[in-house]
Amino acid sequence: MGTLNRNVHVLGKNNFVDPGARNISIVGDNNKVQGAISNVTIVGDNKTVTESGTIWQDGVLRSDNANGRGEDVVRKSADFNVEIHVKQYLIDTSAGDVDVDMESIFVTGEIYPDYKVFIKKTVQANKITFSSGTNITIDGFADGTKDINNKNTNLQLWYEGYGRMFVV
Repeated sequence: MGTLNRNVHVLGKNNFVDPGARNISIVGDNNKVQGAISNVTIVGDNKTVTESGTIWQDGVLRSDNANGRGEDVVRKSADFNVEIHVKQYLIDTSAGDVDVDMESIFVTGEIYPDYKVFIKKTVQANKITFSSGTNITIDGFADGTKDINNKNTNLQLWYEGYGRMFVV
């Protein structure tokens, strides 16, 4: 019978790693890795993880390696303002429509060339509406709005710095 190398490294107290999990690193206390998942890193305390390919720091999802991106990832389920330092949002619309305000990241007189943000709608119900503000168009539409209606829609918004935002 062969030996299964699970590659599990834990530094801390009262942590649980499912016997089917592999490639797990934990630094902290009272964390749980549940299910036959892989490639998970937890830094901090009191976190339960059920998704592969993720990095958690102090309870915040910092990376979603399953999507091949190394940027910060933030999950949202209610209306919010985009933050300039966040590069990827996973949006859950199961509780209702979600409005995303892009205008808050643009300071009058400032230019943000090549600012990009990735968006993913994680459930089918309801919709996401992006609003870019009064002086910024999205794909040339003067009203500055864009809707996402379908589950697993991935969208990248790119602001080129001169009053125009594009879906790429």
